[in-house]
Amino acid sequence: MNLTDATQAAHAVRDALDTPVTELSLAELLELLGQMQQLRNVLDACEAHILAHVTATEVRLAEDGTVEEIHHRVGHSELDAPELAAPRLGVSVHVAATRLTRALDLLTRTPALLDEVAAGRLDGYRAGVILDETCDAPAPVAAAVAAELLARAQRAGGWVDPAGPLRRRTLAVLGRLAPDVLAARAKNEHARRGLTRHVESATLDRWEG
Repeated sequence: MNLTDATQAAHAVRDALDTPVTELSLAELLELLGQMQQLRNVLDACEAHILAHVTATEVRLAEDGTVEEIHHRVGHSELDAPELAAPRLGVSVHVAATRLTRALDLLTRTPALLDEVAAGRLDGYRAGVILDETCDAPAPVAAAVAAELLARAQRAGGWVDPAGPLRRRTLAVLGRLAPDVLAARAKNEHARRGLTRHVESATLDRWEG
């Protein structure tokens, strides 16, 4: 796979905008902004596919001293994948691990959402909102929630809800399709209630509730 041509095309778009952009109307600027976001969405989907294959690749040292790569099915997760991906993404290992997990969830739990991202219609952030709210649901339930949200987006002519309303809508659909998931979540959260005391210094305590 060679992305050199795509990279050069992206630079060409940037160079072409340097002067003409000052001559565009507000409507044209907003249209251009929407097109750039669609391109970013497509790149998010490509990244998810690549990350899923990165974390599915196991590196072993063979008996003869050579390095052997074993490509497992998508869904397999190697522990060192975040450390390998982090410097390429320019993020911390923790952030890389989060992005790897979301990539796997998109591919294995809610592939319909990944199709929307790949088509440029849904951004990775809002797809992540849906994944966050269905992370403790069984995979078929997560897929059913995504399907209902997708059907609504199609009726509305697109993903019109920003992140906050989309989160609430996702919870509403999840509560209707799988109320036991939300009940278990509430029970777990109630069990974690309490006050925790941390000693900051000889004269200062910090309490968290």
